[in-house]
Amino acid sequence: MQFKPIRFVVLLLSITCLFGNARAQQVFNYIPDSTFDGNGLKDFIYFNNIDRIYGCTVQPDGKLLTAGLSKNPATGNFELCITRLDSAGDFDLSFGSNLGTAFVSLGATASIGGMLPKVRLDANGRIVAIAYGRKSSGFSTDMVICRLDSNGVLDPTFNSTGMVFIDMTGADTQPDQVSAIDIDASGNIWVAGATRTGGSPLDNDFAIAKIRPDGTLDPSFNGTGKKLFNPTGFAEFSRGIKVDANGMIVVGGDAGSNMFVMRFDSTGALDNTFNNNGTLTVVFQLGSAMGGGLDIDSLGRIIVSGQLSTSSSNVAVARILPNGTFDLNFGFNGKYSYNVGNSASIITSMHIQPDMKIVMGGYNTTTTGGNDFMATRVDSSGVIDITFNTLGFVTQPVIPGVINEEGNGMAVMDDGRIVLCGTIVYSSAVNEDVAIMRLRPVAATSTGIAETITASLVRVGPNPFRNELTIASRIASDATVMDSRGRTVLSFRIAEGINRLDTSSLPTGMYMLQVSGTASMKIIKE
Repeated sequence: MQFKPIRFVVLLLSITCLFGNARAQQVFNYIPDSTFDGNGLKDFIYFNNIDRIYGCTVQPDGKLLTAGLSKNPATGNFELCITRLDSAGDFDLSFGSNLGTAFVSLGATASIGGMLPKVRLDANGRIVAIAYGRKSSGFSTDMVICRLDSNGVLDPTFNSTGMVFIDMTGADTQPDQVSAIDIDASGNIWVAGATRTGGSPLDNDFAIAKIRPDGTLDPSFNGTGKKLFNPTGFAEFSRGIKVDANGMIVVGGDAGSNMFVMRFDSTGALDNTFNNNGTLTVVFQLGSAMGGGLDIDSLGRIIVSGQLSTSSSNVAVARILPNGTFDLNFGFNGKYSYNVGNSASIITSMHIQPDMKIVMGGYNTTTTGGNDFMATRVDSSGVIDITFNTLGFVTQPVIPGVINEEGNGMAVMDDGRIVLCGTIVYSSAVNEDVAIMRLRPVAATSTGIAETITASLVRVGPNPFRNELTIASRIASDATVMDSRGRTVLSFRIAEGINRLDTSSLPTGMYMLQVSGTASMKIIKE
């Protein structure tokens, strides 16, 4: 049946009526910021072998601090690498001992499996970083916390050496890891990780330590300044720690195949006002991992993020009320997961904006293979935010070609610019370089379809398109593409999240995309 113009007019009117009362929102696309290192992208090396970056933070003056690792060929051991760049992306030569980098020995540490260094600034502008290491006289790996002054020099007022090694069991027999850090209002440093406790198969417990500003363990926490938690009996790994406005400590991580959250007081006693027993298991329909960590918004709600344990590794995020129950006004019963392009997405970092929108950083498998740095955002109601880069996500390679680029850390600046940092993997554990990119928001302009949208459930891009069309949807639905004569030329199912549609078989011309029960829109094949 021929597609008549009058029907097209009625269809457009029906869409206007459907969304006409919704307030329009400006779309912002994210592009490399040319004021950062000339093109928004930077890659470099440390010892030029296994060079990685995991954590980053932006100073109040706009300078960027990163925490990474590299293997010193002279010793065969890995060192913690703290780098500072100025706001233009150049190495800050006033910092550290070599091209804006401070190298911190981690002792006899010849391997780095599971190490996730992080860096923070305290209220006095001092730099606090975490990793794990092995003392020269030690047998097992310990948590390592170090503090540097603003010039990148270890601070002798912190445990006399600028560093502290923490053996959680005190027996020097079980390996300890640390992966999260927070600093409370009194300057105490709280760290969270995991300690192997044996068992068959091998078991791990949540490991928490409190360090005073002078670099010594604080015995007001559990009598020793450190504590192991084993609330589930599964293998447990901490991924995030925050001190809330009431001085309670909230820890998130993985317990078996699920995300897990617990809250305890400053002495280490579980808080029974949180879900009646101080703990909460975050169960999605499939197993999940808390790669993005944990944070607390300005209303005291706890946000956790990561990915589902599926072949496509969907993004997963949940919001928990201060009383330890899921926030039913967020996503679906407090939880939300979505697909980014029918490919694997790994979430490694998270940021809560002042408007309660949640930005998550990580990396995503491309359609041609390899991985690119990625950021994605959900809105305050817990659904994918399609005002973010038109489709709810942005991916960006640092260098051209099919190469694995793993975004391991993220910082969001006050003006909305996003910094992603990580590793370019040329050959895993053999030849890896560090990489940083800074993306800036740009108000979208018209490209043939409206770039200022209402509360629509579906968005497409680019439009016009060529051999692939990306469809961002807040629902799962059937969809069709019709040509100008009203004939169906493609029929398919879209998943909630990001879908990539192969359109290479379509001739050039105008088409209509119909998503069942929601909307239709004009799309153009170039």
